[in-house]
Amino acid sequence: MATPNATDNCMSSVIVTNNIVNFPITSDTTITWTYTDAAKNTTTQTQEVVIDDATAPAPMGGRLTDIGGLLADHLPDCPHCPR
Repeated sequence: MATPNATDNCMSSVIVTNNIVNFPITSDTTITWTYTDAAKNTTTQTQEVVIDDATAPAPMGGRLTDIGGLLADHLPDCPHCPR
């Protein structure tokens, strides 16, 4: 996340801080940015962060091997168990 910046009419540097203490942000939240100049003048700005995870998870590693036949030899004797 890029930090916003600000300018000051006295050509001094502006310190930028925010209220977020836990990164990464994992739910909708409002960030309050505070800009403070050398004379301790401050102004604030808010930024809405909306988390919209619309992408389904994707399996890694390709197709899984069918292991049904491999397990048949290791199943206990059970009249209701498919073979």
